Amino acid sequence: MTYQEFPSDLKLSEQSYIAAIRSGIHRPTVFLKRRLKDAFTNAYNIDIAKSWQANMDIQFILDPYACTKYCAAYVSKSCKGMSELMKQTVEEVKSKTFTSLEKLKKFGHVCCVCSV
Repeated sequence: MTYQEFPSDLKLSEQSYIAAIRSGIHRPTVFLKRRLKDAFTNAYNIDIAKSWQANMDIQFILDPYACTKYCAAYVSKSCKGMSELMKQTVEEVKSKTFTSLEKLKKFGHVCCVCSV
């Protein structure tokens, strides 16, 4: 199925189809031109793919907040138990009197332990 066939198959005009897509988008977004069967394939660069020979998910950076959110989520996903460890640390810090520096050190230690 081609792009031109897709909206007509849904009995939508191209303008209605674009309006429907735009209704759920609240910040600048890049849409990659691809075949319908490739809709769930991550963005990639063919030259990098040939050299790297591994999975990749290229993200277009369009605003600083989205970049920061993506990087923070990517870095923190390596430690699955981190959220539980953070909860325990929060409870420990709440139950005792710590200076701001001591609190920062405790949380920094949790992050370092998880990244090893």
